Amino acid sequence: MNSTHRGSGVGICLLLALAQLPTAWSADGPLVRVKRKPTDAEWTERTARPVGQIEGFRPAAVPLDRFGGRTDRTARASGFFRVEVTDGRWWLVDPDGGLFLSVGVNGVRLGSTPTVQAALKERFGTPQRWAQAESVRLRQAGFNSAGAWSDVPLLRAAETPLAYCLEGAAARAGDSGSAVPKGGFMRAFGRHLGVSRQGSGHALYPEDCIPIFHPDFTPFCDQHARPLADWKDDPWLLGYFTDNELPMPKLDKYLALDPADPAMGSSWRAAREWLDARRGPGAAPTDADREAWIEFAYERYFAAVAGAIRRQDPQHMILGSRFYGAEKSQAAAFRAAGRHCDVIAVNHYGVWEPKPADIERWTQWSGRPVMITEWYAKGADSGYTNHSGAGWLVPTQRDRGLFYQTFTGGLLRAKNCVGWHWFRYMDNDPADTSADPSNVDSNKGVVTIRLEPYEPLLDAMREMNRSAYSLIDYLDAAGQVPR
Repeated sequence: MNSTHRGSGVGICLLLALAQLPTAWSADGPLVRVKRKPTDAEWTERTARPVGQIEGFRPAAVPLDRFGGRTDRTARASGFFRVEVTDGRWWLVDPDGGLFLSVGVNGVRLGSTPTVQAALKERFGTPQRWAQAESVRLRQAGFNSAGAWSDVPLLRAAETPLAYCLEGAAARAGDSGSAVPKGGFMRAFGRHLGVSRQGSGHALYPEDCIPIFHPDFTPFCDQHARPLADWKDDPWLLGYFTDNELPMPKLDKYLALDPADPAMGSSWRAAREWLDARRGPGAAPTDADREAWIEFAYERYFAAVAGAIRRQDPQHMILGSRFYGAEKSQAAAFRAAGRHCDVIAVNHYGVWEPKPADIERWTQWSGRPVMITEWYAKGADSGYTNHSGAGWLVPTQRDRGLFYQTFTGGLLRAKNCVGWHWFRYMDNDPADTSADPSNVDSNKGVVTIRLEPYEPLLDAMREMNRSAYSLIDYLDAAGQVPR
């Protein structure tokens, strides 16, 4: 693995550092009206923490290398992205050795609907010109990464590329200029078995049970990972997501599966045999068994997918399966992931201002740093109904920008967070019939479906992104930060 400093000692040191870290933001920041769900009857108010109201902080220009990493603070250059702890803080280290915070946007790609295609022709002419222009725009806004579900071949060919991520496996581009999307390992295996179906934002499985104990799962992962050999030498590849938002394995649900089911019966047998070995034949599970099962099942999953990836590409990082639900409160899940992943990806919804102690706890459990790979707010001024999706609803694009600064400020206070990826580049297009139910009618983008930027949002993103490295230095100088 491209990693160092594994273990609980780092987590304990980080927790002590966080406990001593003063709060630098003004206590009387602007209030933003919010709805957690668009169906909420009333608006409530939350306090924003603008970067311009941090007591005593003055952003300083930090010199950057070609990837967007720092040149004033460096570590060993390996030619690929990796992770390291420096002065008590986790960092990504870019291929040239710059300390790097992955500041990205998910889904940097074009849609195929008439509205998007007409805007492409009018504003950019060709997909290649779009990729170049938008790579420059994102760079100017302080972004350095294209997150999951981006059009990697187009973006990688730009003169000013962004570091990029892949989900599962993808073949390189052919003459058409587009990669063959293969997607996550379990999602693809579920389709292979005929047991998965599209849910709201992620795949659904029988009784929320992923078929990790099917005898074909590990061989399937090896086959699925073969295209990764095509990417193994590219320094711009940040790493691999193994899946997106898998359901947490629950022992009682596995025990409730039909043992005669040809696709899922092996998962029932694995659970029954595991519990019988612990408690005796036919025993009922205890809470301790349920927790142990979570770790046992995730260990099975991550060992299979990480092993398959490493056999094809031993150089690049494994970023995890994008935890999102009940597993975020389960140490067992993070322990298993930490044994196989370089970074633990977390999709973090329902939080206005992340608490550093909550973020750091995931590293205590896993021994690995954390990247927040989905979060966003929708603007009521966008003209959308904003019914779909998990993000906050706020009145205006300026309020979306205030949320961006508030949320990322909380992340920077956590010394184990190595980046964030906003969801997403473009608004939902109601004419896109291929979209899943979570992406049909909402203002999630930094651009509209006519490829027009939301300037108030981008202005706030730019201010925070360009301040991030100097703000980290300011926050880490704990004795100089006023309470």
